[in-house]
Amino acid sequence: MNDGLPKPLRFSNLDDVTERLDLLLRMGYTKTGQWNLAQICEHLNDWFRYMIDGYPRFKFPLSWIAWSIRVTLGRSMLQKILRNGQMQRSGATVPETVHRAEGLSDADSVNRLKETIQRFRQHKGPYCDSPIFGKLPADNGMKLQLIHCAHHLGFLIPKGDSKSC
Repeated sequence: MNDGLPKPLRFSNLDDVTERLDLLLRMGYTKTGQWNLAQICEHLNDWFRYMIDGYPRFKFPLSWIAWSIRVTLGRSMLQKILRNGQMQRSGATVPETVHRAEGLSDADSVNRLKETIQRFRQHKGPYCDSPIFGKLPADNGMKLQLIHCAHHLGFLIPKGDSKSC
């Protein structure tokens, strides 16, 4: 089924992510979603940091919803994401990780994300428990981050790129 959206983007490692960021900065891009490159980078930066620095305390009712998902569907949701290599296109996110475009610079946000990706690469300890998925082994944490990056960066098509991602 072709819904008019580009073929899903896939990353096999963090170098693929940083190369895509550089490509989007260099060539420019066309948005097929709501967020620009800076907004996406700030959002991804938040989620990379949460895995290594700790997740924020969610306010009620979000805290209750996250707990409910974690103890019921969280593991099966994670396995489905990892198996399919995709996140739902219409999934909701934590409001604190939605950034307004005003005052953000693509270049600054890309650099900030690349710095956090480098910290993530160098992280040797366990990841902080996800509020929805619980404890993540290193390989699943990396896969989840790559899928999350592909999900969001897939909404930006490099200018001059006539083929699907």
